[in-house]
Amino acid sequence: RILPNASGTPQPTRSLRDFAAYIPKSLGYPDSRTNFTELNRLGITWNSRGDTFDFSYVRETTAQQALADVFGTGFAELTIDRGQITPVRDEPRTVFEQMYSPQNMVGHLRRTPRLIANPDEFDGVEVTFTNASTWTEDVVSCRLPGDQGLKVEKITAVGVTDKNRAYRIGMRHRRVQRYRPDTFSWSTEADAIVSRYLSYCAVADDTSGYPQSALMLSFELM
Repeated sequence: RILPNASGTPQPTRSLRDFAAYIPKSLGYPDSRTNFTELNRLGITWNSRGDTFDFSYVRETTAQQALADVFGTGFAELTIDRGQITPVRDEPRTVFEQMYSPQNMVGHLRRTPRLIANPDEFDGVEVTFTNASTWTEDVVSCRLPGDQGLKVEKITAVGVTDKNRAYRIGMRHRRVQRYRPDTFSWSTEADAIVSRYLSYCAVADDTSGYPQSALMLSFELM
């Protein structure tokens, strides 16, 4: 497509950023409804990786689905943050955005651990994509060491026409399945206002063996 780039100049493009910016504009949404700060930042990341979106919508779809497809190609997800369309990408971070401890939790921290050898767990991923060499659907299998492929989750990489990129998406999905098995849940009050979807937060418990925190009630200068 010929679409405006980040500087507003129309040009032929396969850019995730340009198409994602075009979708809400084509529906009459003002720029204030799109988080261009984050979209432009991720656009630099996507361009540096060579991520592109190559797809033609021959059937009717929704703007929400189209945005989810575009962001998914770049390992990101569609969110609405305070009324703005915001892509969120799970990427390396080094600074915690928020700390949750018994001091700002209401009730107790609940941990749901992974069940060992759970037969209901997936042990493989298969990714369907459009192969640019044949322009037909192709499937790539994604396995981690020890996977037998007895229960495989099937996903579709919309807009991906390269086998290696489809494999990366599948392996990222497979690693999420294996290495994010535990879930933590707790209740809090106004502290949660500063957190967003996929915020990088630290969690502390008052149980021995886990990270702990302390609250200073008073001090005296000597």
